[in-house]
Amino acid sequence: MDIYVAEINGRSIAALNADQISDAEALVKNPAIKTELMVLENDGAPLWDGEATICVRSALPQEQATWRDFQNRAIRQGDVDAEKSEPRVCLLVPVVDPTDPVEIICRRVLHCS
Repeated sequence: MDIYVAEINGRSIAALNADQISDAEALVKNPAIKTELMVLENDGAPLWDGEATICVRSALPQEQATWRDFQNRAIRQGDVDAEKSEPRVCLLVPVVDPTDPVEIICRRVLHCS
């Protein structure tokens, strides 16, 4: 599998693995992925506004390394099976899930951002 990157408005948002670019594009078009991109926030704004084009391209070397680090960490922690070749998405920007109760409490009580 190769590593690809989803870009929104020229900004690298997520790295993902797929057999070919058309598979990566199909994954990014998945309604569940699109919903996550509209819910997750970076710097107080959703990653995707639901309208901008999401472009998929081959990952740059640093983006490939980031995805591989993500994959290796998930294998070490037992979150994924190293023997299974499944598509996996690694966010390339820090995100907040405004629907996560822990993050809501953190922002309200602890005034975290």
